[in-house]
Amino acid sequence: MKILFVCSENIYRSSTGHIIMQKIIDDNNLDWQVDSCGTSDFHGGEAPTISIQKVAKKYGYDMSNLKSRQITKQDLDEFDIIFAMDTSHYNHIKEMGVDSKKLKMFLELTPEQGVDLSDRYYTKKEERVFKICINTCNKWYQELIKRNS
Repeated sequence: MKILFVCSENIYRSSTGHIIMQKIIDDNNLDWQVDSCGTSDFHGGEAPTISIQKVAKKYGYDMSNLKSRQITKQDLDEFDIIFAMDTSHYNHIKEMGVDSKKLKMFLELTPEQGVDLSDRYYTKKEERVFKICINTCNKWYQELIKRNS
């Protein structure tokens, strides 16, 4: 199983989903791969924001090795499931020609959180978003295990 998280610039939301899902995969000794990227290359090669790295560290996660990158056409073929962090990302990926069976809204399994995962630039609520990602990644892990058993 190859999982991809996508947000705008790959310095906050998608990188958060990436490290949380990676820990779930590692903790369960699965032979799955996870990556993250952005629809833009505005921050290409940069690490996640310092503010989200501080929150991640508080919860026992290390984001220091992640570097932002832009989604490619190759990603659409390579990954089995692609999580869009909000509607604009979903539409962007869909326009790139992805197989619709692969594309999912990240918050699909946690409708109580709404449709779009908030961007910190608008909310400044990194810890709340981090907790939502932990909960949602765990729900997706359980769903993916069910689908693949």
